[in-house]
Amino acid sequence: MYMKKIFTLFVALIAFAAVGSAKMVIPFAFNPWGAGCECDATTQTITFSKAWKGAGNWLNYVDLSDYDCIVLKFAEPTVGSMKICAQYGKPKGTVDANGNPEYDIEGAWDTVNENIIPGSKIIKVDLNPDHSDKVAQFWVQSKEAGCKMVIAEIYAGTEDEYQADLEGNAPEIPERVDLTLSDLGSGWGDSTYDAATKTITIGQDWSGKGWWLGDVDYSHYSAVVIEFAEATTANGKVVVESEAGSNGDDGLFDVSCLVKVVPLAPGADHTKQVYIQGPAETQYKLAAAYVATADYISTNGIVDKYADTEGIHDMKAESTVKDGAIYNLAGQRVNATFKGVVIQNGHKFIQK
Repeated sequence: MYMKKIFTLFVALIAFAAVGSAKMVIPFAFNPWGAGCECDATTQTITFSKAWKGAGNWLNYVDLSDYDCIVLKFAEPTVGSMKICAQYGKPKGTVDANGNPEYDIEGAWDTVNENIIPGSKIIKVDLNPDHSDKVAQFWVQSKEAGCKMVIAEIYAGTEDEYQADLEGNAPEIPERVDLTLSDLGSGWGDSTYDAATKTITIGQDWSGKGWWLGDVDYSHYSAVVIEFAEATTANGKVVVESEAGSNGDDGLFDVSCLVKVVPLAPGADHTKQVYIQGPAETQYKLAAAYVATADYISTNGIVDKYADTEGIHDMKAESTVKDGAIYNLAGQRVNATFKGVVIQNGHKFIQK
């Protein structure tokens, strides 16, 4: 699946970039995995029109053992949820025509995927010290349609160099992040989705259709909101699944529902999927689907459209996720012992 194209100028560019700098500047050399991802080397922009598409930046088994991480700095805040991963060469036990050992990335070692949250301005992927002498590539992948990143700089550096770059690069977290209506890729029980009319048709009784996200960090937000283009003709349920489980009965809605607001619970930092289910042959026509902060929901009058608003008018970011994950200014998760400026439940404060 990953691109294996060798860029002939890469070694020369790396050698030039390393002169006079502790960092190793890495050229933008991304290539997409098929349709649904576009890479513009002139503007250093990667855009995703489909979910779960990606692009690899081939490094040809370069030795980065003097460095701790690969860092991407963005020219503007990222759009949508993505991930980044580094991959390493694994010895094949063979040699090429010149007698040099050959490597392969099939079955090779990956680092742990790093999530790129919406609004990120800088991200790193830590290098595996056991294999960083043969870095094959690093790659980025969308978790939803409409993701975009504009890269200002890519480099291999030390942890100290990365920490020094964090100042002034706190994520600009948007108040609302849309779930695409162009393609609902998740579903079961013969439920279908018509993108032209934005209509879900339920197949088997209480089967569903929705968005597979894998592992997205929504801890900065208070709720998932589904806006229907027409009042529902039957009851149903919006399910939000995270590593902590599903949201339960608070996702239920009645006939004639126009907007369903589902508060996010602990575990939102690892949200796996969102879907709508209901009785067989029911159709739900969508107008919008998104995650949002409590302030956005309140100031835009979202709850006023919803018939069952009990408990929603008083919804605050602090109360919907009481023990929300804590992040540093780079958007990385930290614990309560971290000292400095942090973000929790969408609010910035100093942790002493």
